[in-house]
Amino acid sequence: MRCCLSVAVVMMLLLTAAEAQVESGPPVDQTITALKVQPVTNGQAGEAVDIATQRTDSPTVYLFIPAAKFDRPAGRFVKSLDTAIQKRQMLHPLLQVVIVWMVDDAAAGATRVSQIQGSLQLAASQWTVCKVDTAGPEGWAVNDRASVTAVVVGKKVVTAKFGFDSINDTVVPMVDAAVAKIAP
Repeated sequence: MRCCLSVAVVMMLLLTAAEAQVESGPPVDQTITALKVQPVTNGQAGEAVDIATQRTDSPTVYLFIPAAKFDRPAGRFVKSLDTAIQKRQMLHPLLQVVIVWMVDDAAAGATRVSQIQGSLQLAASQWTVCKVDTAGPEGWAVNDRASVTAVVVGKKVVTAKFGFDSINDTVVPMVDAAVAKIAP
């Protein structure tokens, strides 16, 4: 009886996670386009760089987060994903999460990102800011309904994508399973 109940609970969680998804991110098997962002260091937004070109051959999880939609559950997701990626970095040191904080004011966004980093203490993630509207950077097909869009990329090709209209740390295993395919 307990086994059946446990299976039912797991199935409900998976269905809930699946229902919370929206179509967001570039198509799987597509080569990624340029991604101009400003890396954040010590609360300051640096000069704009094309992070996608910098990470050409490195396995990467790009997280697109509209600043206005970030909340505690999203923070738990980011922290849990960072922890999962840290474990994978032991075998794949170039694997990294790039967080694209989508804002309308890069300076204010960099300040906010520093506060969040101070709280979350991420080790496998690089914070960046990107001054864009809610649709996200050009060529990345970020859905404005998504509170977080995760795009898993290996050798500049999208291998998986996830768009969540609501999110928490229970969906990390789904994203981590996609990462395992490019960084086992």
